Amino acid sequence: MVCCWDGWDGGGARLRLTFILPAGWVRQQLRGGNAGMTAGTPSSSQVSGYGTAGSATNGATHARLWAHLTEMERGDAMNRCGSLILVAILISQGGLLLAQNPNAIVQQAVQTELQAAKNDHSCWMFFEDDRTATDSVRQWVAQTHDGDVKRIIEQDGKRVSRPEQRQIMNNFLQNQDARARQRKSGQHDDEQAAEMLRLLPRAFIWNITGTRNGETMLHFKPDPNFHPPDWETRVFAAMEGEMVVNNAEHRIVTLKGRMIHDVRFFGGLLGDLKAGGTFDVERRMTGDSVWQITETHVHIQGSALLFKNISQNEDDVKSQFRQLPNGISLNQAEDDLLKRGG
Repeated sequence: MVCCWDGWDGGGARLRLTFILPAGWVRQQLRGGNAGMTAGTPSSSQVSGYGTAGSATNGATHARLWAHLTEMERGDAMNRCGSLILVAILISQGGLLLAQNPNAIVQQAVQTELQAAKNDHSCWMFFEDDRTATDSVRQWVAQTHDGDVKRIIEQDGKRVSRPEQRQIMNNFLQNQDARARQRKSGQHDDEQAAEMLRLLPRAFIWNITGTRNGETMLHFKPDPNFHPPDWETRVFAAMEGEMVVNNAEHRIVTLKGRMIHDVRFFGGLLGDLKAGGTFDVERRMTGDSVWQITETHVHIQGSALLFKNISQNEDDVKSQFRQLPNGISLNQAEDDLLKRGG
């Protein structure tokens, strides 16, 4: 066991002593508790180490200083070492153990995401390129608490004129039913996303596959002991894939999966989704502790009447995020959108 003790020599120069303590003595002290750290102090012949003055290593300095330490000072040094050992043990059993426990990492990331979604009321503008199997749209989007205003630049590959862009936005602003439907759809999507997040620690078996640049990579596969509570969860629980978590923020950076077996509803009458389908969700920090979905890619083969609101083949990319005033109105959002290029 290696530990350090800092002190000063007679001339006021700082010295750092590094002690290598006998493993048997360390185990004895750990069994006896921190209060007994001075008991059974090893002899100088059992303790090896070196001293440093500035950047120079000086074994002779260490030997002289250790030899002239009083019994009290030696006991104090051992107590310091004992405290360091105790701290190391607590770290290994706490934070380090947490970092090595995949389920704890997933659980903490899920709780962080749910709490962030609950507390985040910010509004943003971004550019969106959304393509499905049947249509495509390129547009600027401005979020408000009364709905999202969209300035459509291109629809199904055809340029939308500026007067048409303005007319589409005005129609939305004047249509309370359309805004209500949009809010209801958005609320449903948020609730469904939260439900899926809560299932992550329970529906899958997790393993850490590596770490890189402050991120932890994890692999997940279906837990055979998990029983999906509804139709949507059956599809989700048939996936195997990877998740990347930002260690500092405990936020999900990437979540991607592949359907490893077919999912059929009522023998295929209400839906039949084929194995091999994939999804990929990418998220990035766009503001102070604010994370946004920047890419969504879903490619699932088959048909499912149960999921009318979920595209089975979609590539949605969002970029150029800019935060808007929290109390921005629909009209202000429209004016802001018209100032953008396109």
